[in-house]
Amino acid sequence: AFHGDLLTPDGKKSAFAQPESVAALRFYTDLLVKHKAAQPSAMANGLNDVNQLFMTGRAGMIIDGPWRQGSLREQAPNLKWSVAQLPPAAGKTPRYLTSSWYYTLFRGGRNQEAAFKFVDFLLKPENMAKSVVTLPGRKSAARDPRFATDAYKPWVEAIPAAVPFTVTDKFTEIADAVGDAVQQVLGGRADADKAAADASRKIDSLVA
Repeated sequence: AFHGDLLTPDGKKSAFAQPESVAALRFYTDLLVKHKAAQPSAMANGLNDVNQLFMTGRAGMIIDGPWRQGSLREQAPNLKWSVAQLPPAAGKTPRYLTSSWYYTLFRGGRNQEAAFKFVDFLLKPENMAKSVVTLPGRKSAARDPRFATDAYKPWVEAIPAAVPFTVTDKFTEIADAVGDAVQQVLGGRADADKAAADASRKIDSLVA
C-alpha cells in the first residue's frame, strides 16, 4: 500500500529504512496500538489463529490469498464473506504482492518424457483453469468463467498492479529481521524509525 521494499532493486542493500517502508510500519502499528483495530493477542496470533477468529465471527477481515476460499466454505459454511482489494495509501497507486508455485522436472528423474508431457498438459489454459486453487499463471486461463465470479474477480483485476516477492536466498533471515522490528514497535520498545534502521543493518549484513 505504501510502495515499500525489503531490498534495493539490485538486491545488495536493505530498503527497509526508506520512508515508504517506515510509513507502512508506522501505519501497521497505529492500527493495533492507536486505533485498536485488533485484539492485543494479534501480536502473538499465528495464521491459523487469525483464520479461526474470522470464521467464528470475531474478526471483521483477514488478509489472505484466494486459496483461503475453500477452507472458508468447508469450515464456516454459514459465514457470509466477500473479497475486496486492499486500498492503497493516500497518494499511492495500488500495489500487491504476488508469488508463484512451480511445476518442476528433476534432472535424472525417471520417465522424463512422460513427466514433460504431463506438465505440458497441466499448462494448457483449459486445464490450468480447472486445476489451480489460486490464480492461473496464464492470462488465457484467467479468462475462464470460473475467475469471473465475485470470489475471484478482485484477484484477477489486481494482477496488473502485482509485484513479486523479493527473490533472495536470505529471505527467511530477512523476514525474521522485519518480524523482530514489527514486534519491537508493537510492544512499545522502539519507534518505527529506530526499529526499521536496526532491521536494515541486520539485512545489510545478510546481503552484503
